[in-house]
Amino acid sequence: MENPIDALIAAAPYDAMTVALVDDGVMQSWDITYLARESPILRYRLQGEWDGNAGQADGYQRLEEVRALDGAPSLQGEIVMPRSNWEFAFQIDVDGDKQFVPYHGAPTAYADGPSVPSMDGVAVDIASFTAGEAIPAQSFSLEQRVHARHPAKGETNLVKISTVTTWTADGKLAVTGNWEALEDVTMGSAYGPMLPFSRDVFDRVGTDTAEEVEVDSVAEAKAEGEPVAETVEIDGASAALIQSSDTGWNAAIRWIRADETLRAEANDDGHSDVFLQLRDDGIAKIYPQVWDQGETVTAGTTWEFAAEWIVTPSA
Repeated sequence: MENPIDALIAAAPYDAMTVALVDDGVMQSWDITYLARESPILRYRLQGEWDGNAGQADGYQRLEEVRALDGAPSLQGEIVMPRSNWEFAFQIDVDGDKQFVPYHGAPTAYADGPSVPSMDGVAVDIASFTAGEAIPAQSFSLEQRVHARHPAKGETNLVKISTVTTWTADGKLAVTGNWEALEDVTMGSAYGPMLPFSRDVFDRVGTDTAEEVEVDSVAEAKAEGEPVAETVEIDGASAALIQSSDTGWNAAIRWIRADETLRAEANDDGHSDVFLQLRDDGIAKIYPQVWDQGETVTAGTTWEFAAEWIVTPSA
């Protein structure tokens, strides 16, 4: 498989990007919208910080929604279910109590200072934005730093994470991140950059190391009680492409510096542990597992990760 990101960028219909601040009175979020011939096609919503923000329990601003808009061909509505992590997610296990970072129901991610937005490579002051005003841009990024905690450990910072999330006018979304254990931590589930998608939209998955998987056939066999696992192993992948037979929409992920991002060197076979999971809530998700459950990560251990995505209809 050629780099699916480059192929989809070449075919994407987008010719403009806008950025808007969204203020609902509780939090300030960001909308990044892609247009074609002045019609809005696709919107990413980046979750805001709570009013009064730094130090809040959901201090990491993650993707909240990816939605096809009225100008999109063949499909309108959510392409990815709300608040399904893309950038990273990991559990800290304290005596069998496993808590996800970022927030999955318990306070775990605490902002280490305010996030820093930039447009076209220049840092901007959020106070300079008028809520609801769409501003044309060639790029938009958000730099964040958070500390991971576990409710059982009080205010002890166990891990620190920094990320820069960037959208560019060609349709690409990218993230770079650094992770460092500040204390010895026992891991539960631990995932690098992911690709979640709606099974109502996408029905085919392919990677650079595996044959195409038909999502519907796996789901139907599972529903009928056939011996089909809810996960499909696609180990060793460094890129994945998902497609929709009915709507013409496509999405892709590429793990940058895949050996490091997916921690392939930590596996016995030297390959990344990547799998496709079908979930009962209508989501399918491509997960790279970067630590084994129950593994103790010692203080000072670092991990760098990077990935890029694109979501687009056919041109």
